[in-house]
Amino acid sequence: MSTGERQCNGSYANQINPRNGVRAQCALTGKGIRYWEYIPKVFDLDPGVDHTPCPFKGDTYQWMRNAVLAAAIGKHRNLEAVALAAFADHPGFPTAQKVKRGLVAPGHTGRAAVTPISYRQIIGIARQVGQDQELWNRLSAWVDRKIAQAASVHSRKSAIQLREAPGF
Repeated sequence: MSTGERQCNGSYANQINPRNGVRAQCALTGKGIRYWEYIPKVFDLDPGVDHTPCPFKGDTYQWMRNAVLAAAIGKHRNLEAVALAAFADHPGFPTAQKVKRGLVAPGHTGRAAVTPISYRQIIGIARQVGQDQELWNRLSAWVDRKIAQAASVHSRKSAIQLREAPGF
């Protein structure tokens, strides 16, 4: 058996994990990982029905993990918990693009399970409640410079990849 063999068929449906031979709706549940104890509440998904494809297939998986972790911590500490995704907002950045499309697949009510907030928004909130406005102004300028630098590097890498692509 190959160690690179996929353990999940990409659906939340009755399946056998080829690595360990365990039958479960989710390969991770079969390994004792308890995401689906929290997913129904956080994402309003019925664990008793098949979901094909799995709503957490691909990059949505990481967002789900953060939302479920926040719910689990909140439950165990008797707190109201939310998952925040702090991100640098620039049209060329993949996370910013994902935030604008939505963090969870369309049609799932758990879209608000992870609340995106840009670094600029965080600074704006801090300015409203903070005493030292000059501190927040300096931090804002620093964040803007960092985003501009990262955007410049991202733009140069994209241009290099385009030049190196076959046919160019």
